[in-house]
Formats: sequence, C-alpha cells, structure tokens
Amino acid sequence: MKLVAILEECGDVYVEDYDDEIVHLDFNDFEGFDEDWSEIMRPYEREDLVNKVFDILEKCPNDNGFYCTYMVENHPVKVGYASYDI
Repeated sequence: MKLVAILEECGDVYVEDYDDEIVHLDFNDFEGFDEDWSEIMRPYEREDLVNKVFDILEKCPNDNGFYCTYMVENHPVKVGYASYDI
C-alpha cells in the first residue's frame, strides 16, 4: 500500500473503499479528448511504480474480469482504469 499511496499522491491512481471490504484502484490513464474527439491517453508520472504494483498483483489470484479483482493477502483489490469510464 506504500506504493499505492505514492501513486495516489502524484495522480496516477485513485483509491476508493466503497464498502470497507473491497479496495478499488482506478489507474488514471486518460487525459481527455483532442479537437477531433480522439482519446488522449495520460502517461503515468511514476510508471516504474505502476509497473511494480502490477508485478505484485500478477502474482495474486484473480478473477480475470474486466474490472479484475485480485486477492492480496486475503483482501480483495478491484482494478480499473479511468479510460474504462469514457
């Protein structure tokens, strides 16, 4: 969670606890639209740490869903992306 706190501070991830049982991590990969309404993808400020978080998550059991839920030390973590919401 220390890595996630750093990523949250620089805007690379948003963390939400909707029901105190599942941690929701939404990676901020979307910046907006250009003049042609094409999507502009946002580069991560700390791509190195984003990659470390995914290295950790890839070792955890998951449900392979669109919003994938990983079991991290017996605690569910649901991962999404800002670009999913457009």
